[in-house]
Amino acid sequence: MYQTVKDITDKYQNQVTFIFRNFPLTSLHPNALAAATAAEAAGLQGKYYEMHDLLYTNQDAWASATVSDRTTIFNDYASQLGLNLTKFKADLTSKDITDKINRDITTGKNNFTVDATPTFILDGKKVDSNIAVDTTALPDLIDRAVGKAYPTD
Repeated sequence: MYQTVKDITDKYQNQVTFIFRNFPLTSLHPNALAAATAAEAAGLQGKYYEMHDLLYTNQDAWASATVSDRTTIFNDYASQLGLNLTKFKADLTSKDITDKINRDITTGKNNFTVDATPTFILDGKKVDSNIAVDTTALPDLIDRAVGKAYPTD
């Protein structure tokens, strides 16, 4: 759903606020937590979404990589983004990042009964899981919500 969400946020950049929360499902995606940590570490240098975009567009390269290969890949992404690599590597073990990711998971579970990804919350309500993974239905739902919030009449 990465590209669908990107298209929606580009289309409605002044009307929709997109907030990404981490919910790494390591039982399905063993490197998901490491990827979330890499994005958050990049965020500490002002490059969260740039790293996020690299991770999603290149997911096949790291999704099932070994720890060593994954580390090399994520460090390469950090270098591509012009991050301070020493700081990036140190931040990967930051308690603040671990706490933030854990907070995202807890909030998702407790406030919205998140149990899968992707999960979308629209106007405070969890979007039906069938719509959340439908590349046509989700944009249609957003179109209708934006139409109600910003009527053209």
